[in-house]
Amino acid sequence: MIGWFYSAIVSWLTTFLILDNWPWSAFGSRAKTAIAALIGNFIIGTGIYFGFLALLKGVLVPKEAQAALGAAIDIWPAHLGVCVSFWLIFWANVVGNHPTNLGAIANRVIRLIVTFGLALVTFLVYTRWFAVSVLNEKEIAPGFGGDPLTWIDLMIYVMLVYVIYLGSYGLNKKA
Repeated sequence: MIGWFYSAIVSWLTTFLILDNWPWSAFGSRAKTAIAALIGNFIIGTGIYFGFLALLKGVLVPKEAQAALGAAIDIWPAHLGVCVSFWLIFWANVVGNHPTNLGAIANRVIRLIVTFGLALVTFLVYTRWFAVSVLNEKEIAPGFGGDPLTWIDLMIYVMLVYVIYLGSYGLNKKA
C-alpha cells in the first residue's frame, strides 16, 4: 500500500505543482475541480505505481536486489516516488517552477522532463553510491542498497522548513 500511496502523492504533486493543476482545472467550478482531482489522482497514481514498479523491476533495481527483496519490491515505488516528490516540491517552491515564459504546454513538458529526470538520477546515485558509501546503510545486493524513503523524506522536511520558515533566504532577490 505504501508504494501505491506514494504514487498517488506523486500524481497529486505533479498535476498541482508542475502541470499548473492540469487537467483538473478544466472541470470548471472549484467543487468539480476538487472532485476530479481527488478521483483522478488516485487513478493516475495507480498507473504511476504500476509504471514505477515496471521501471524498477526492468531497469533500476538489479536482479540480485530484487531476489533479496522478494515481495518487498512492491514498496519500492515509494522509494522512487519520494525522489520524484523531492524534485517536484523543490522545482515549484525553490526554483520558481521555471520555465514560465513559454507556452503552457512547453512549460509543463519541460518541467515534467526536468523533475522526473532529476528524480531518476537521484534514485540511482542514492541506491548505487550515497546510501552505502556515505550513509553506511546496508547493501541489499552488491553495489545497491539504502532506504531512499527515510532519508529523502527528511530532506523534503528540511527543504520545506527552508522555504516556509526562512522564505528561501539567499535565493530571493531583494525588492
